[in-house]
Amino acid sequence: MAYVDLNPIRAGIAATPETSDFTSVKERIEDRSSAGEVSTPDAQDVRIEHGEKAGWLAPIALDPPRRKVREKSTTRRASNKGCLSMTLDQYLKLLDWTGRQIRKDKVGAIPKDCAPILERLECSAETWVDFVKNFRKRFRNEAGLPQARQNFRTTRRASRSSVKAF
Repeated sequence: MAYVDLNPIRAGIAATPETSDFTSVKERIEDRSSAGEVSTPDAQDVRIEHGEKAGWLAPIALDPPRRKVREKSTTRRASNKGCLSMTLDQYLKLLDWTGRQIRKDKVGAIPKDCAPILERLECSAETWVDFVKNFRKRFRNEAGLPQARQNFRTTRRASRSSVKAF
């Protein structure tokens, strides 16, 4: 996600994630910004997670903290299962930090308060920056921890073998 969300910035098309047209991060940020229009924390979280702009995207958090968000059904997205063990705000912080590090004239140093995010991802700061810089060299169809990539490949092979040719 971070690789794709940062593409317009790396290409010089946009200066920030919130100004990068046609990215999921911009849609998530717009829904997050509109959450201030509703009054209750539950309604704000539902607006962020199921909003007009990004409501079609898979959720960020594996387990949204609020029950109303977890239980809200939708037909706008292929899956209601989250994809990361962090909140949207934590992802935005990590994305912002990552976008600032990928510069030839600067060696990145992760802020101490971001360490828990990378620990949950089981990834060191050096590995994270290397993955982002060399994404296409390191990964083809999937990215993640070795076991997660193997599970993806196994599932993909199984689904291919179950499809019959006509």
